[in-house]
Amino acid sequence: MLFANPVRGTLAPDKKNYPTHPDAVSRPAGSKIPLVTQDFGPSTVVAEPSMVWPGGESNIFSTPIVAKTYPNFHVGIDISKGGCGADVLAAADGTVKLAHPDGSGANVIVIDHHVHDGHKWETRYAHVQSPFLVHENDLVTAGMIIGKVGSTGSLSTACHLHFAVTKNGKPVDPWRRLLQIASVDPDVPLVPQEVDVPIPASNLEYVAGQEAFIGNTSQDAIVRLAPKTTATLVRKVPAGTQERWLPTCFVKGELTLASDRWLTRWNNGQWEFTHFNNVRSITAL
Repeated sequence: MLFANPVRGTLAPDKKNYPTHPDAVSRPAGSKIPLVTQDFGPSTVVAEPSMVWPGGESNIFSTPIVAKTYPNFHVGIDISKGGCGADVLAAADGTVKLAHPDGSGANVIVIDHHVHDGHKWETRYAHVQSPFLVHENDLVTAGMIIGKVGSTGSLSTACHLHFAVTKNGKPVDPWRRLLQIASVDPDVPLVPQEVDVPIPASNLEYVAGQEAFIGNTSQDAIVRLAPKTTATLVRKVPAGTQERWLPTCFVKGELTLASDRWLTRWNNGQWEFTHFNNVRSITAL
């Protein structure tokens, strides 16, 4: 499930905290640009709880978070430190499950988004100002103002919104599930398309001009392969791995015909194909 931004404007990582992130921006004094100032994942803040992490999610750089026990773990993203009074928006339709101070004194709103695609979803909005603008059992719609950014609670050192997402009661990375940055919903399995492709006769029928990599560093990628035989294969490329492929190239007499839609490789006595959309990057040899 994908969610809309819980604040107005385009979210971007804070350049002060994430100087090498390609989307990071600097926020001048007094600016209302909504920035992510702390990401989901292992934390250096000793007040954060410990977490036995099973893996399967990534940080703001799309680098997988290794499965292990972390002494301190941040289960959401922090947005817009210094943005006191900014509107807090419901990230999706749902029902207010909780609108109450937590044990640290932080004002917290939890919205139940019910079951989508077989999974139960909730979002959490912490440190909002008093008074609460919504109450338990209120129905809310995506984009509705539910509170104001504040600094309530003993764990907050400046005005910001702590935004968290749970899937079936377990925390997941909110950054990967925001509409503005997600090109593919990480919770929906990829469905390979059935497409007829030409099959070269041998591995001598291509001219290698580039090297291509498929795979995904943050989640498993599913790739459809059409081998030389009539069988159809669907193989999973595990997260954090890549496979090397070459452009499909056919030689007819003195003409070389290249396909910009398919990549191929000769593997164990047969040709395998993958659609260009599965390519993560291409680098010249």
